[in-house]
Amino acid sequence: METPRQKDQRYRLYTLLNVGRSKLGMQDEDYRALLARHGAKERDGQVSATTLDLLGLERVLEELKKKGFKPIAKNQTRRRRRVPSAGHATTEQIDLMKYIWSALGQADILRDKTERGLLAWVRVSTRRETGTSTGYEALEFLPTEIAQHLIERLKKWAARSDVELALHG
Repeated sequence: METPRQKDQRYRLYTLLNVGRSKLGMQDEDYRALLARHGAKERDGQVSATTLDLLGLERVLEELKKKGFKPIAKNQTRRRRRVPSAGHATTEQIDLMKYIWSALGQADILRDKTERGLLAWVRVSTRRETGTSTGYEALEFLPTEIAQHLIERLKKWAARSDVELALHG
């Protein structure tokens, strides 16, 4: 039998998992696979977080954090732009990836010209590096070297597609 405190903690974790899933742009099947890896069982025909104990929910939350989810406390204000930490993609690298993606989009090379499309491409392009089925879920959490590798791939894509880039240096 759960105590009221444990019940509150369970519902807080459900909320954090759903927010994390949404912020990372996870597809439903990837989220369900994540839950299953941590012991979730099927309920009403699909794997459900409600079948996990508190420890299992905490483990899922930890994996979402490793993928780039940053839960914020209710009393914290959100910054408009995250300042990269050491070892992660710099603001310049992120801006350059967005710029090249935008140039490819303006040349009608891309199916999805939005930032969501860029994130989807990054996820697919970084699967091998993360050892997961989803890759990196946010540009801010790309390691510097991987971000630079992706920039070079985007530049080569632009060159192959005869897209002119106004790059400095």
